[in-house]
This record gives sequence, structure tokens and C-alpha cells, in this order.
Amino acid sequence: MSSTQLNFPDRAAHRAWLASNAALPAGFRVGTAKFEFTPAEAPKPSRMTMTLIALDEPTADFAAVFTRNAFPGAPVVVGRRRLGEPRLGAIVINNKISNVCAPGGVEASERVCAEAARLLGMAQGEVMPSSTGVIGWGLPVDAMARSFPPRRGS
Repeated sequence: MSSTQLNFPDRAAHRAWLASNAALPAGFRVGTAKFEFTPAEAPKPSRMTMTLIALDEPTADFAAVFTRNAFPGAPVVVGRRRLGEPRLGAIVINNKISNVCAPGGVEASERVCAEAARLLGMAQGEVMPSSTGVIGWGLPVDAMARSFPPRRGS
């Protein structure tokens, strides 16, 4: 039964119900981290959420769909490259900054993927980036690398 057909006394009860019904399929791990950083483009504290979804074993059985926009962001450019890799094992997702039209965006996406790969014991090409948020701002790569979510558990 979906949660829209149920009544919950409060948000915490709803979240607990979701957690008990949202188990990942076997072979997947997920972790989420929230951290503060200061964007270079707008020097005031901001918060980012980063999620890391990893397979226990990278697989050759993967697919992706990307925008057909004439000016795709760095995560799309890197993601399209990943389609040529033999295996995929993880995806790193962040909010707050889209990494679109940002100087050095592709390199930033690759650095984030490299850090995730290092922590997971995978090859850099086995990690795909995904970002959403403000266009034109650069990713806070160092803050992201320091804040990678837990790599164990589901």
C-alpha cells in the first residue's frame, strides 16, 4: 500500500514507514551525506546533499538516458563517456550545483568520481556523476571528497 493511502501522526512516523518499505535490492549500498561549503561564486555558507549508490560488484549490464540539450553539463559529458566503459559500479549524486557551464566542470566531475572510486575500490571509469542545482557554479570538490557518505550498509 502506498503512503498516500495511509495516515501518519507525524513526519517521523511517515519517514519510519518509508524506511521500512524502501529496502534496496540485493547487491546495492547507499549512503547520504549533508555538508556545508561556501561557493566561490556566492561567498555565503550553503548546504549540499550528496548520495552515493554503489553495487557490491560492478556490472556490464547498465544503461543511461541523457538530455539531448545542445549544451549538456559536465556530468552528462562524463556520463556519456561512461557508456563506453566495460562496467559500471556506482553513481555519485549531488544537489545545489548542477556543474553546467562551470569552468573546469568535466575535471571536477572526474575528480569526484575518482575519489568515490578510490573509496569503493573501483576504477574511476566505473563511477558515474549526476548533479542538479545552480548553473554556472563550480563543484566544491574538496568539500565533497571530505564528506563522502558511508560506504557500508544499505
